[in-house]
Amino acid sequence: MKAFLSHSSKDKAFVGQVARQLGILQCEYDEYTFEYTLNSLAIRNALKRCQLLVLFLSANSVRSSFVDDELKVALEGHAKGLLKQILIFSIDLTSYKALPEWLRNINVVQHMSNGKACARKIQAALISLDTETARPESPFQNLIKGYKVFAA
Repeated sequence: MKAFLSHSSKDKAFVGQVARQLGILQCEYDEYTFEYTLNSLAIRNALKRCQLLVLFLSANSVRSSFVDDELKVALEGHAKGLLKQILIFSIDLTSYKALPEWLRNINVVQHMSNGKACARKIQAALISLDTETARPESPFQNLIKGYKVFAA
């Protein structure tokens, strides 16, 4: 399970701290993921590898065209069921009202000004998602596998 860290480059000091806490195995962060070019294909590929979108909401991110592109791709992934959860952290008290309507309707914004605390919340969400997808099937489901049902 991985988290995609969506942020403005102007908020890199804070988000970089969160990314370092998470490490390369738990997050897609532009400095880890995007080599020397940042383009929509790189964003799409990185988001495909993630089940969790983390948006760092700030006055900078609401004006960022890259964040806007990331959110459009995330909406697509969410609609397809690929993106399982979205976390939004307001890092400068920017209101949720600055978000696109679809994000305002499906999420609660949390104010977080501590990178370690953000990383812990992200890790907890990743563990929860991993647990949900790794649930074993019930014995009944295993029993009926392989049997075909025919209607008379």
